[in-house]
Amino acid sequence: MAIDPYASCPCGSGKKFKWCCHDIHTEIEAAFGQHNAGQHETALRTMEGVVKAHAGNPEAWGRQAQLLALNGKVEEAEQALQKAFDINANYAFGHLLRGQFRMQEGEQIGALMLFRKAAEL
Repeated sequence: MAIDPYASCPCGSGKKFKWCCHDIHTEIEAAFGQHNAGQHETALRTMEGVVKAHAGNPEAWGRQAQLLALNGKVEEAEQALQKAFDINANYAFGHLLRGQFRMQEGEQIGALMLFRKAAEL
């Protein structure tokens, strides 16, 4: 998940990644590394810690939603994603992720609309 430090932050703050969410991405990457190593429950606990420490950051909630979905906990993922949208309704990664959820449910038109919104943001 390497992100250019001078790219716009994925949380939608308008700041550069280096001066916004760079620090929490170290923790997020650790959680996804644990997940990829088969340590699914440990990864979920790591992400819970990230969210607890950064509850006002939509990126923390969005990445938790992504990890929950990877673990088949789609309903919990939707709830986490909604918390991200409560913080920032224009959270681009959240729209992309929600589009993926809709696509998995077979709602192609809804998914395409969400993908377009994510691309526009």
